Amino acid sequence: MVLLLAQLPGGEQYYTATIPEAPTRASGTNISSRGS
Repeated sequence: MVLLLAQLPGGEQYYTATIPEAPTRASGTNISSRGS
């Protein structure tokens, strides 16, 4: 599984798994929050 580091405009970072079958930003189960 490939993990990408996404940088949100709010300054929050989170690792998201690249899953073609499901939008990673819409699937909270695939997102690990890194700070808030």
